[in-house]
Amino acid sequence: ISDRTFERQIKTLPPGCRLMPAVKGDAYGLGAVPVARELNRLGVQHLCVATLAEGMELRKNGVTGEILILGYTPPEAASLLRRHRLAQTAVDTAHAEALAGQGVPLDVHLKIDTGMNRLGERAENLESISRVFALLHLHVRGVYTQLSACEGTDPADVAFTQGQITRFWRLMEGLVARGVPAPPAHVQCSYG
Repeated sequence: ISDRTFERQIKTLPPGCRLMPAVKGDAYGLGAVPVARELNRLGVQHLCVATLAEGMELRKNGVTGEILILGYTPPEAASLLRRHRLAQTAVDTAHAEALAGQGVPLDVHLKIDTGMNRLGERAENLESISRVFALLHLHVRGVYTQLSACEGTDPADVAFTQGQITRFWRLMEGLVARGVPAPPAHVQCSYG
């Protein structure tokens, strides 16, 4: 894909929609720093990585914009997250509370488990998810889920993926109904 084609595609995103490419695992072996710099040059200002070390490496090499860590970071590393201006995934409510307990202002994205069954607060736990938005020191900049079978074309995979998406949007509607301001939402998977 050429730079010009990619730039045109970015400009055709629906209003309010932003691109957040994953540059984890050294940009899947392509080189995280050069890929992230090129994405910045093309106007992409939201990236995600797997670990604190990956995020710090990008910052040390001049990458700008929001960098979201998708994996778990120990709460004791909150000062490093703040120093390097990295957003952290709150992998569940307990992790969010522990991050907030460090007393360091942090940007977080809350991961919701809609069926992947790895990290994330279960989508049914509306009460505890709502509490995260009131925690001191945390600024919830996004809420997301990860799809587990979206590459499948089998009807069971398609139905499961649609169920995950439905559970996620039901949760978002539940948050709004409780008066929680809805932050940006993202739904994706490696295949997508």
